[in-house]
Amino acid sequence: MVVINNVSHVRNSATSPPIVRRERVLSRKFAVAIESRAESGSSKREGLPCEWSEPNNASKVYKSYKPKSRVQVDHDVIQSVGTCLFPEARVPTGRGTANGQTVTVLRDTGCTGVVIKRSLVSEDQMLGWESPCMLLNQTIDRVPVAKIEIETPFLTGTTEAMCMENPIYDLTIGNVDGSRLPTLSDFRFPIVQAVETRAQTDKKPLLKLKVPEAVTDISRDEFMREQIWDGSLSTLAEKIMSGTVQYCKGGGSSKFVRTKGSMYREFSPWDGGKYLQLVVPQIYRSHVLRLAHESSMAGHLGMKKKTTDRVLREFYWPGVNGDIDRFCRYCDVYQKTVSKGRNTRVSVGKMSLINTPFKRVAVDIVGPILHITDRKNRYILTLVDYATRYPEAIALPSIETERVAEALVDMFSRVGVPEEILTDCGAQFTSELMSEISRLSSIRQLGTTPYHPMCNGLVERFNGTLKQMLRRICAEKPRDWDRYLNAILFAYREVPHESLGFSPFELLYGRTIRGPMRILRELWSGDVADGEIKTTYQYVVDLRERLESTCRMAHDELVKSGRKYAKYYNRGTRSKKFDVGDPVLVLLPTSRNTLLVQWKGPYKVKQVKGEMDYRIDMRGKLRIFHANMLKSYVERPRKTALGTNSAAISSSDQRNLRVGKRMG
Repeated sequence: MVVINNVSHVRNSATSPPIVRRERVLSRKFAVAIESRAESGSSKREGLPCEWSEPNNASKVYKSYKPKSRVQVDHDVIQSVGTCLFPEARVPTGRGTANGQTVTVLRDTGCTGVVIKRSLVSEDQMLGWESPCMLLNQTIDRVPVAKIEIETPFLTGTTEAMCMENPIYDLTIGNVDGSRLPTLSDFRFPIVQAVETRAQTDKKPLLKLKVPEAVTDISRDEFMREQIWDGSLSTLAEKIMSGTVQYCKGGGSSKFVRTKGSMYREFSPWDGGKYLQLVVPQIYRSHVLRLAHESSMAGHLGMKKKTTDRVLREFYWPGVNGDIDRFCRYCDVYQKTVSKGRNTRVSVGKMSLINTPFKRVAVDIVGPILHITDRKNRYILTLVDYATRYPEAIALPSIETERVAEALVDMFSRVGVPEEILTDCGAQFTSELMSEISRLSSIRQLGTTPYHPMCNGLVERFNGTLKQMLRRICAEKPRDWDRYLNAILFAYREVPHESLGFSPFELLYGRTIRGPMRILRELWSGDVADGEIKTTYQYVVDLRERLESTCRMAHDELVKSGRKYAKYYNRGTRSKKFDVGDPVLVLLPTSRNTLLVQWKGPYKVKQVKGEMDYRIDMRGKLRIFHANMLKSYVERPRKTALGTNSAAISSSDQRNLRVGKRMG
């Protein structure tokens, strides 16, 4: 026996197909019917439907249903309430809270969503879009969706729920992520509230911390023997015999001595004091560096100051500074946790200037906006022309590909179909539908690199201005922002653009727009300029000449402003190049927890695209990133011979001068 939608049916396990689930919702305003289907080989036949005479008494369905044959129910979209199989006392219901209000809760295993009574949801919790659902009578309805806070025996937390006017239960929880399944033996889920005493807490063992193993298996005799056998320390033994004292340029001196059979470097800074630094043989230097940089009491601090100070307070060997520099540079954790602000930027790139209006446009989406309007709008589709900076914007309730495509067609009907369209990597712009529309309209799609909005800076800057204007104008009525959108666009089009010197309206239409200021002047002065009488041909010629001269001056201003911007931006930049096969780290978004690393990788450079973009192989998935999102990853050699390329002792002493000053 198989229970489907909480109605018992006989199922032929040998021939029956897999069940396709559908979501079904029960509400008092709908009569409920369950259609059944029997399959035998290739033939199909319909089972008898069951009807409810009283929608609120669901238990009658089970009693009145009499199947003619072995059938199963295919159901596929939202929930069934199902009190028909079990007595009322055994229905998986309980008490809980929704948005701080006490509610009755039903746990329905035949449902794949969450349903809540509409009166329990406030307006600011509505998401602004509707979800289709199929009811048990095969009626498809669209219901609004809200984000609610619930606390029930079956599910606790924030979740999206469909809002219905009059459901049987205040809250119905289906098979959503994190929900708890009911059982036949225990529907009420008794909650154990046992108190753990302090004595029981103290008995719990502490978890072991992950720390590097300490070097404790090296005896003093072994260490002294390695000092004698180490070829890189042979010159130091000669200095001990001769008693040579070396003086540093900035003051202070150093010499090598042997104390109790061990070799030391005695450093005397210029301001007094004396430090005995144990000379470390080459075989043990990696242990010292790991303890000074990677241990839990070292903290992966900076290589130029902290790690060097920590090592030189106790130890020394020829070329110690270079070894510390290389060791820290190879550190995987150090490379991935360096602040993203320390990553060097590359020079700003150049885009070709567009002189033809609406030849290339930049498109983006603003939202979701917190306040949903009365028209259910929550997003804004924005478009800016590269030649004239003329903006367009349309308010949208949702951002499905079909809706975005319709809005773009609406814009193109007023300004013409562009040759190129620049967007980000949003699914609305990279879908197959949008690609097909672009192909049919002969539009070349240009995409930005991920997490680099500067590539589409024209429309991004307009979005910032648009949001600021909306916030100021709609401060008193924030839910009416879509009604002010056209007025704000007029205000933006009317004033001259900073980089062009002309207003977008003037560049597009070749005349000064008649706005509120012009109207007010005419009312106060009573002067209305009479237009010069011209023939149609003369008017077109004059308009063309005016547009050409205006665009020429705007082009010159745009070149000047571009050079000025590049001059200031490039002050803190450096050239950064990667070759195919180079290991790199990629700056990717992560949790807001600042303890988590932000640099991910290492990954390999697969292809160089242009001057600043690179195709990166991310574990088999190829993605394009801008150079500002990348930095070189230095892989630590598996066998590092520390000290083999050490500099002369005198040079090393000079490099250690700064450290000696700090130690004093």
